[in-house]
Amino acid sequence: MASSSWLTGEDILAACAYALRDAASHFVSDVIGHADIKYNLPQVARRIKIEIDNGVYTPAPLLQVDVPSNVNTATCGALVSLLDLIVVYAAIMKLTPVLGPKLPAGVLPYRWREAREKIEQAADVELQKVVPGDVTTCDVGWDTPWEPHDFESWAVGWLPEWPWYFKRAKDAAAKYDYCAKAEITSFFKSIRVTALHDHVRKIVEGQSNGGEELTDAQELLFRMYKDWAWKPGAEATDDSFLPQGNRISKFIANFALAEFDRAMEKGVVEGPDSYIRYVDDILIFTKEEDQARRALLECEKALRESGFDLTSGTTQLVPTAELFDADAERWLGSFEDPVAGADNAREFVETGFAAGDAGKLEPVYFKALDVLEDQEDDSVFDQALQSFLENPNREFLARNFRYLRRFAGDRYFTGALVIKLARAGFMFPFHRYYLYRLAAYGREYSPALRELALQDAVDSCKEWYWRVGALSCLNSFELTAGDLETIKDLTEDETNPAVMRAALVTLWQRPVFELSDAVKDMMCYYNVGHCEYLPEYFFRVTNERKLALKLLEEIREADVHSPAFIDRLHQLDLLKNNGAVRDEFVDVLDQKIAACDLSWMRLVTRLERIRECRVSYNGI
Repeated sequence: MASSSWLTGEDILAACAYALRDAASHFVSDVIGHADIKYNLPQVARRIKIEIDNGVYTPAPLLQVDVPSNVNTATCGALVSLLDLIVVYAAIMKLTPVLGPKLPAGVLPYRWREAREKIEQAADVELQKVVPGDVTTCDVGWDTPWEPHDFESWAVGWLPEWPWYFKRAKDAAAKYDYCAKAEITSFFKSIRVTALHDHVRKIVEGQSNGGEELTDAQELLFRMYKDWAWKPGAEATDDSFLPQGNRISKFIANFALAEFDRAMEKGVVEGPDSYIRYVDDILIFTKEEDQARRALLECEKALRESGFDLTSGTTQLVPTAELFDADAERWLGSFEDPVAGADNAREFVETGFAAGDAGKLEPVYFKALDVLEDQEDDSVFDQALQSFLENPNREFLARNFRYLRRFAGDRYFTGALVIKLARAGFMFPFHRYYLYRLAAYGREYSPALRELALQDAVDSCKEWYWRVGALSCLNSFELTAGDLETIKDLTEDETNPAVMRAALVTLWQRPVFELSDAVKDMMCYYNVGHCEYLPEYFFRVTNERKLALKLLEEIREADVHSPAFIDRLHQLDLLKNNGAVRDEFVDVLDQKIAACDLSWMRLVTRLERIRECRVSYNGI
């Protein structure tokens, strides 16, 4: 690709905000929350800009994840590296003001806010607070220690898609009498990237302003898609590939249905408010039943002409009075009560969800957990844990996990997880990953859990995300020299960057002088899958006094009951090697050990081992 100057440092730093926000909901969480990127952001931005300007930026390979849809089936998702996600967001931020207005009003996911300029102005202010210098040229003081900012807190440019979809559907149901519901079969797998690129290219070429910048942005975006679709040894690139699991794919996929949307607007729907599409879910509202049947037939015909099909099992025609479940509406309304909202949410989880239609009440269950979590109410912990153990559906796993994680510091649940993990028989690897993730936040000691996690972590026959979950869990235990040697042996032949990353983080339980030269070399030179900033992060935390003091203060303020404290254990492993903060480190660590409940043997022994392994200023 030719040299480009369309991307500024400001673009990249703003894109980081959106990418970090998106990455927080990825199928598989980063083992250290992308701290290596956050704490090296100026260097990251500069390198990305240089590589894109010179046409040499290359995306990392995607990591495939089989994500359970229900107890029987799974869909293929893809994990995009954070650096790639930053680049994708930088490109899409250039394109969205042009592409967004081309979507019909009823096409809802991830429309850019009308107040975009105000948001960007606010972003500029925040960037100037945390990054000195001229961000537009990436001249931002790269050699000076830099403190990360909570970019996620102001990255709000994308509208929440599901509430908007729900509201538009309710408004249409109040106006029309019938609704044709349809779902597109295997939507993302059916998209032809070349055809999608042609649709986007035509829109970009029709612009009178910023044409060259827009062309560079869309060319980079689709070159990355094509790189991801390429398979080693394949005779041709797979043209039907769009990575699932991120917001950009949902947005850009809309343009694969450009012709279909136009056909619906011109010849099928009654008005702009009678056609609503959210990714692959379609709602068509009409006054008469016969109109709805004709609209459904035309919808199917138009889809076929665009290369897609409807899923017959979910296609139906219903009176709008039956479109929304009465029980669900009643329960959702009761949660809004400022006095009894939490009580109603508790009642629903304890009795209403089990007694009703689980499919229709699923969003109500998620909302009930939101209400209770906001009220710091752990009264349905046992019900959520049971659902977490039994239901492998990704949405249930993620939502139950968030609630359970919030209160894990005050509960004892490890035994139930061990029983589930040790049980013979089939279980989705993705479910096992989530079980290990939750197990990492338990405080009670469990030799059985530690042994299971170690076996799974080093078993190369297991799915990579299963092993990453096991390594995350292991990092909450005090590991023996033999355990760490076993994990070190894993790194010698490991090819998956996420597993290698998790293993290297775990190995920092050892003091630096006990780490073998081979492992230290890997930490210095490891450069697979955009992990080159991990050794830089390790170096800064173990050597810089200013950054170390900042981290220690944050750890001092963290409640040992909170999940955030468990997330910082790896930072304590690193900080024990920083001789510049020896006294401050011991003071903070002693404070945290004293704050632990005596029954938290796993956490207490973990912290005491960190204290024993601390390195004095002269390295002894």
